[in-house]
Amino acid sequence: MEKKQLAAELDSILRLDTKPVGIKLYKSQDDLPRKPFNFKLNLCQLVAMARYQGKTNTGTPEKMICAMGAACVGLIDTPEAIASGKA
Repeated sequence: MEKKQLAAELDSILRLDTKPVGIKLYKSQDDLPRKPFNFKLNLCQLVAMARYQGKTNTGTPEKMICAMGAACVGLIDTPEAIASGKA
């Protein structure tokens, strides 16, 4: 199924307030299509920028504030405090 068709089908089924977004992971930062921001963000902010503003952006482990979000998408190993449920 094509990306646009899949997005339209998701939109019609889920009736989302914004369009669905995707995350692409790269093995090397040299392959990134654009430089990350010069300041730190959390994953939720990057996703919100894509959803509400339609902006493509780049996040790297060094530029992530939230360990939970970075771990959820595989940018970093899950910290023990999160894995154990203490955080």
